[in-house]
Amino acid sequence: MRSNDIRVGGFYLGKVGAFVREVQYETPGGLVGWRDYDHDNGEPVSSGACSKGHLAQWAERELAPDELPRMQTKKADEVLEARNSEVTALLLPALSDEQLLAELRRRGIDVSQAEQSSGEAR
Repeated sequence: MRSNDIRVGGFYLGKVGAFVREVQYETPGGLVGWRDYDHDNGEPVSSGACSKGHLAQWAERELAPDELPRMQTKKADEVLEARNSEVTALLLPALSDEQLLAELRRRGIDVSQAEQSSGEAR
C-alpha cells in the first residue's frame, strides 16, 4: 500500500494476515496511532503508533466491508477506558496541588476560588 492510502478510521490487514490495524489518529508529523485486532475473531490485541509510511509497508490491504463487523471496537474502547482509569488512579494522587491547578488552567477552568481557599488554608 501507499502512505496516501492510509486514513484515520481505516482498518488494514497486515501482510502476514494475522492482525488488523485500525487507524485512530494521525499527528501533524505523520505518525499514526492504531490498535490491533485478531483477524479471525476480531478480539482487540494491542495498540501503538508508527509512521504512516511504516504502516503502509506493513499493510496488505484495507478490510472489505463484510470483514468490519467482526472487529470488536466496542470491546477495544472498554479496554482502553479501563486502562486510562487505572493510569489516572495511579497518577492523580502523585500530583501536587500546583500541578493540578496548572492543568485546570490549561483546560480553561476558572481556579481563582480554589486558589483563594488554598491560600487561606496555609
